[in-house]
Amino acid sequence: MIQKLCSSFVEYASTFGGQRGQIRLPFGWCQLQAKGAKLHITLGAENPADLARVDAIVVGRLKRVSHRHGRDLIWAHVERRHYT
Repeated sequence: MIQKLCSSFVEYASTFGGQRGQIRLPFGWCQLQAKGAKLHITLGAENPADLARVDAIVVGRLKRVSHRHGRDLIWAHVERRHYT
């Protein structure tokens, strides 16, 4: 799933290897880590507005990728912060 999600961000710099992936957007970033059947996603940006933008893009893309590949998606925000 990480490879498929990172590949869907081909217009941005993205890397993946094994159970980890990283996507760099012009206004923030996303780190992915698979743990068993779960995919842990960490988002970051310089300000709350950019963080919300990263969140909306990543969630939207994740929904499309999971639907396209017949996967169920259960999404929950565990913690939300922005980093400078």
